[in-house]
Amino acid sequence: MNETVKQICREIAQGEGDISPRKLEKAVYTLKELEKRQRQEEYEAQITKLEEELLGFIAGHRQARKETREQTEKILDKIQNMAFMEGYQYAVAILEESMAGLK
Repeated sequence: MNETVKQICREIAQGEGDISPRKLEKAVYTLKELEKRQRQEEYEAQITKLEEELLGFIAGHRQARKETREQTEKILDKIQNMAFMEGYQYAVAILEESMAGLK
């Protein structure tokens, strides 16, 4: 396909050969098809790039969500430990007061 267009262009540039309207129409058609294919390839490349960006964003968002969840769980664990220790210290204080009252 592409070779036909090159050949016709060479013939025109050199002023040689049979440059018939049919041959020119074929060259124009071939150029249009090449242009269409190139646009399609560029479009597909852009789509692929955008898909990769989107997947990267989703992966980053999932990672961020996972990190946020892990951080939240750590905070909740600390709060539970603090509440347990407060309850434990309260129970020890009550026990000490009770023991002091027995003496």
